[in-house]
Amino acid sequence: GGQIIPTARRVLYASMLTAKPRLYEPVYLCEVQCPEVAVGGIYGVLNRRRGHVFEEHQVTGTPMFVVKAYLPVN
Repeated sequence: GGQIIPTARRVLYASMLTAKPRLYEPVYLCEVQCPEVAVGGIYGVLNRRRGHVFEEHQVTGTPMFVVKAYLPVN
């Protein structure tokens, strides 16, 4: 065990440093269905909570809209 542990430790440290580690923030994938008149309010809430809208479309033949966004957990 005297030769393996120090070697394994050096390999692990080297791999962590060369991997350029990053911290990611956990996010929810949200899908909100609402009438057209409520879309502005939905955007307001998402912006206050640092959400990122990546898709919006109207449901064919209805006055309903679907807004998809990433919303930080915290």
